[in-house]
Amino acid sequence: MITYQRLHLIFSLVLMSGSLWMYKSSVNPSIIHLSPFLLGIILLSLNNGIRDGAKEQKKVSFYLALASMIVFVLLIIIPNNWKDEGFTTNLIIMLVMATLVVLYDMMDRAKKTKAR
Repeated sequence: MITYQRLHLIFSLVLMSGSLWMYKSSVNPSIIHLSPFLLGIILLSLNNGIRDGAKEQKKVSFYLALASMIVFVLLIIIPNNWKDEGFTTNLIIMLVMATLVVLYDMMDRAKKTKAR
């Protein structure tokens, strides 16, 4: 069974690899293509704390995943350079992973609240 820590790790790796792919395949690569890479590094640095059960790091990763989910939805809806360059599929993959992280954390919180 997949744990929150592993799902979080996969999300970090998807962000970093997707960002590098966008940067390398862009006609005019810019530093903005690497912004998901930076988010992936931040989330990756929180991964050991999540594995060890640090509630604060889990909470920060949840809010970062929620914020990234909102940003990816906006990037898909609003016309921008990433859509023009054909990165919509990549944005959808990142959005799906962010949604999975957020939903898994919410279900985990609901289980813990119900168990009390």
